[in-house]
Amino acid sequence: MAANPDVIVVGEVALTRGWELDKAENKIAFLKADPAISHLEAVKQGHIVTMDAQAMNPTIRTLYGAEQVAAQLEELGLLK
Repeated sequence: MAANPDVIVVGEVALTRGWELDKAENKIAFLKADPAISHLEAVKQGHIVTMDAQAMNPTIRTLYGAEQVAAQLEELGLLK
């Protein structure tokens, strides 16, 4: 892979439409099982954080999403 991110952010869809990949835990399981992606440092180190998928759109909710990510980065010891 050309990029080797320190952290991967996964979107969590609050109201699922019944699609399994709406759930963050399934996206994370996919990242860990994929033959290529599983070799990224972020995946190997468990540096995968989640945020509300709606917060990924450029709206006022983006601030809430940034707070979600910051709190998880702090828990991982990646943000002080």
